[in-house]
Parts: sequence; C-alpha cells; structure tokens
Amino acid sequence: MIDKTTALEQANLCDTSDLPTWFLKGHGAESWLASRVTNIPSSIYDTTLVDGGARLIRTGSDEFLIEFTSGVQHSLHQELLTDEDLPNDFLAFEREDAIFCLTGASARMVLAQTCGISWDDVKSDTLVMTRVAGVSCAIRPTSIGNLAGYVIRVDPTYAVYLWEQLLIICEALGGGVVERSVVLP
Repeated sequence: MIDKTTALEQANLCDTSDLPTWFLKGHGAESWLASRVTNIPSSIYDTTLVDGGARLIRTGSDEFLIEFTSGVQHSLHQELLTDEDLPNDFLAFEREDAIFCLTGASARMVLAQTCGISWDDVKSDTLVMTRVAGVSCAIRPTSIGNLAGYVIRVDPTYAVYLWEQLLIICEALGGGVVERSVVLP
C-alpha cells in the first residue's frame, strides 16, 4: 500500500466495490424517491447529493442509481433493504458492479492512456458511459478531498482485467493501490 502523501502526488487506485449501490427502474421510481428526498437530478447522467451520505444518479427517464457511502446507515438504504411493501410500479435491486476510485495528480494521465474522453469537457459528478482499456464502463469524475478523482463502475466479469490494466499504468506513474481512508476520509 502507498502512504497518503505519495497517493496525493501520484495516480492511485482503490477498490470500493463493497459500497452498496441500488438501482431503481420503472414508472414509479421518481415519485417514490421524491417522497423521500428533495433533490432529484433532472437530466440523464446528472447527480445530486442526498442528505445523510448518498449520491443519486439519473441514468434514464425512469432509472436511478443510488450510491451509499462507507459506514453510513442511510435511511433510504435501510428502507430499500427492509421494505417488503415497495410499490409494484418500479423495480428496486442492489447492483453488484465492481467500483474503483482512481485519484491523485496523475489520475487523468491514466485515463488518457486508456480512454478516448476529453475530461476537460466533462462537468464534475456527471456520469459518462465510455470504454476504458476496451471495457465498457460508467465513470463519474469527482473531487476526492482536494484531488481530481474518478469513480469507475464496471461489470464484475471484467473487474480483474480492468484493475490489472489500470494498476500497471498507476505503477508506471509512481502510484499504486491505496487504502480506502485515502479516497474516502
């Protein structure tokens, strides 16, 4: 593992796949969310923070991802886990994506070698569907502390391959794997 000072200066990678993420899809998803949170993203691929430690991402007109942060017992998460009486006009299920955080001063250089997106043109916390090292991914550029960061979601069947490719580049740039406390203080 790399220490925090080195991590801030280089590209680093952290696996956050165990953080809960839920997917809501269907006609009633937005109204169900609206009865529980006040700030629902209006445009597809936009995101908003939800009080209590969650991020809501609109992935379609009637589709939403909800990312819950580490160590937070968010009321919305608890309700999704325990509510057996969810309306039948939408589906709600836990996603099992592999989720990596790529951070550090050289993080953008890693993506420049593996992805065709010009990140200068992408607004922070907007979801981008793209390919990284030949693998279809969803990437959300964000700030992690005072660093540029990228949350990368990928189908778990491609996780090991993508992790290895990203790690090779991170190590070539002087970085490597970091603990979660570095990217999610």
